Amino acid sequence: MSNEQLKPCPFCGSAAHFIRDQDEDGEFIAVACTGCGCGGGKHYPIMDDARPNAAAEWNRRRGDAPTAAAMPMESAPKDGTWIKLLIDYSGEDDARPLEDSADPGWTLGSNNFDNTEVDEWVFVGWCWQHDCIVETRAGKPIGWAPFA
Repeated sequence: MSNEQLKPCPFCGSAAHFIRDQDEDGEFIAVACTGCGCGGGKHYPIMDDARPNAAAEWNRRRGDAPTAAAMPMESAPKDGTWIKLLIDYSGEDDARPLEDSADPGWTLGSNNFDNTEVDEWVFVGWCWQHDCIVETRAGKPIGWAPFA
C-alpha cells in the first residue's frame, strides 16, 4: 500500500501495516500492529497522501531526539509572539509537561520582554491531576521553533 517503512510494534514487536478505513468524518489511513492489534491515530488525507504522516507518528519512539529542529534560545523572539518551545523539565518539582515523560518535550509559549521588560518565558503545560491545560513557568526552555 505504501513505500513508507514502518517500525515493529513498540509493545509486542510484531510487524505493522497500513489500514484504510472510514468513519463519520470520511476515509482515513492509520497504522496497526499485526500481532496485538494496537494502532496509531487516524490520518485523513486532505490534498496529500496521509501515509507519510501516519508512518511518522507510528515510528516516533520515546527517547527519539526532539532537539533536532530546535533553534537556540538566544535567537527566540521576545515580543509576545507565540512559538514552539522545547522544555527541559528535569529537576522541576512542579513540572507540567504535555507528555508523560521525563525527556525534554515541545509545548507552546511566549516571552513579552520587549513590551514589559520582564524576561520570563510562559508556556503551556498539562495538569495531570485535573486533566486540563495550564499556564506554567516550571521548566527551562532549551530550544524553539516558529510555527510553520
